[in-house]
Amino acid sequence: KTHEVGTKTANELGLYDMSGNVWEWCLDDYTDNSSKAKAEFTRGKDSGSTLRVNRGGSWNNDARYCRAANRNIRVPLITLIRLGFRVALAPDQYEVNTKIALSGTVSLELVKVEAGSFTMSAKDGENYNNEVSHTATLTKDYYIGKYEVTQEQWEAVMGNNPSRFKGNKLPVERVSWHQAMEFCEKLNEQGKAPAGYHFTLPTETQWEYAAKGGNKSQGYKYSGSNTLGEVAWYNGNSGDKTHEVGTKTANELGLYD
Repeated sequence: KTHEVGTKTANELGLYDMSGNVWEWCLDDYTDNSSKAKAEFTRGKDSGSTLRVNRGGSWNNDARYCRAANRNIRVPLITLIRLGFRVALAPDQYEVNTKIALSGTVSLELVKVEAGSFTMSAKDGENYNNEVSHTATLTKDYYIGKYEVTQEQWEAVMGNNPSRFKGNKLPVERVSWHQAMEFCEKLNEQGKAPAGYHFTLPTETQWEYAAKGGNKSQGYKYSGSNTLGEVAWYNGNSGDKTHEVGTKTANELGLYD
């Protein structure tokens, strides 16, 4: 028969009954060997019809079935007196809506940046003295704005417009660091952040990693190209003013400007 949970010794993480008591359902479709198993949460809520994995063994099994490495399979509709489950908490990032409504037709678009390593401040022949080339590693995925914050986005949240060059789709400017952080905090206060997240400014490392294309980087000198005019407004083509965001080519991650 089954026994009360937690009456045997826990494992190193403080988890109980992962060997024995009842078999436990796993999220995965069964594959014929474990090297084909998915490492992350990939299935949605669909029930499907394929075989599912069970793990852990039960009160009705001998020792070899209770090994942590043992795999078992059953059809997903089956119910047994030796079969149960435990829950997992999946990160919200798998379901994040990357288009955040601000006001009316004004929205804020985000792009997911997957974790990885890159060479930060890489020497390219035009370096300044404080750029020290080194390997930097980001261990967590994050999201970053698809465009610079525009004046219409700023006005929707802050109710004013400090910019010198006026235009809804132009980037907001003449904004201090404190004001930029206040914008982020107001988004948080208004409940605009997806569950499990909060808005803030990107770190310097996150910013450069995203600018270089993240794990999709092609090694360009500028963000998305080796030819600056393809991706940027600068003193050679700007006409001494800002321009609407997103009118040049995006980089490898789909980030503009």
